[in-house]
Amino acid sequence: MTLTADITYTIDDTTNYAIDASTGTVTLTAAGAAVVNGGGNLPDFTVTAASTTGQTSSATANVNPADTDTNEPLTLTVTPVDGPFVEDSTNAGDTVATSTANDPDGGDITYTIDDTTNYAIDASTGTVTLTAAGAAVVNGGGNLPDFTVTAASTTGQTSSATANVNPAIPIQMSH
Repeated sequence: MTLTADITYTIDDTTNYAIDASTGTVTLTAAGAAVVNGGGNLPDFTVTAASTTGQTSSATANVNPADTDTNEPLTLTVTPVDGPFVEDSTNAGDTVATSTANDPDGGDITYTIDDTTNYAIDASTGTVTLTAAGAAVVNGGGNLPDFTVTAASTTGQTSSATANVNPAIPIQMSH
């Protein structure tokens, strides 16, 4: 003679979890999903399996999907300064643009620039300034080339933005 028994599953934390009583599959409730999406850690829970023969068994689980946080993308904005540079009055160190980056995951940001001939960048603030060569381009009546700023976060994210800081045509001073 073979005895068969039905097994029913229950869970002690019904605020954050739901359980399928016949399969034992545990899922998040809306409240549990809110904990994870808010960056919080889920509490442990205990599942109990009860047989129609009177036997029971319980196990506690520690499940924290919040610990596998997604690395959010880095955002970068490069803003050229207002107003044109003036021919014969532009100097090395004049500010060309500001850069602002944000890492939602809280990483530290460093900035680099691709054209180090005409521009310099403060690696910690993102401020772009002219080098002596860049000032010479403007003072000679030339147009400044576009440049690309790259922001990198200690979380591993990077973002790049190209800026056109050409002040149209440099203003010539009358002598």
